[in-house]
Amino acid sequence: MAELLDQIADIDADDPIEIVLEIEKRMRPDISGNISTTHIALINKYYAAMKHACEVFGIPFNLGLQPVNDAGHALHMFQLTKFEIETKQIDLLKQRMENKATIELDDTWRAKIHAYVAHIRPIIEKAPISQGLRDSILEKLNGLAKEIDRSRTRVRVFGDLLIEVCGAMGTAAKEMKPVVALLEKIVGAVVRLHGVEHPLALPPPEEFGLDASEPVAPHPSETDTREA
Repeated sequence: MAELLDQIADIDADDPIEIVLEIEKRMRPDISGNISTTHIALINKYYAAMKHACEVFGIPFNLGLQPVNDAGHALHMFQLTKFEIETKQIDLLKQRMENKATIELDDTWRAKIHAYVAHIRPIIEKAPISQGLRDSILEKLNGLAKEIDRSRTRVRVFGDLLIEVCGAMGTAAKEMKPVVALLEKIVGAVVRLHGVEHPLALPPPEEFGLDASEPVAPHPSETDTREA
């Protein structure tokens, strides 16, 4: 155990996938030559260590192999384990791409945006628009309410809702005008916030155009959409 700890103690990474990938690099045995009894033991240890690392850091590990004791099965175990971990690089790339278009909201920002959503909801429910369009807008509104309670919020969901609401302007311009105005303020604030480089603390929403004087009490139906 002490030997393993020495191999991985200086890993400097915060992301679970990055940590597992780094552990794999250090644990991977060199089997460039013929597989000996020593290699077989190392491969068993390699497999067990990678399975445990994935379990500890909450990363799926889709192999269920038993310890092996011959060269052929050891080589097969090594190849499967190596491939299983290497596929995590794809997950890491996807995660990084998604994070580029996401923001991490604090409780103040969440409360402010929920207040705007709560103000918008009854307007949509009463607007003279087709039921199909109403359902579509409310579905995106509910999706936005859930999205802002996630650890990281996708920026595009704000724009998707704004586009959907703008589609109702043709038949309910009077009712939709204040909704569009509110959503434009939210979208503008979120886009500007996304451009802030790793702030130690998020600036207050009011600095981004979300006024303190605007509604803050949640609509009863709004609380039902919060993600548990």
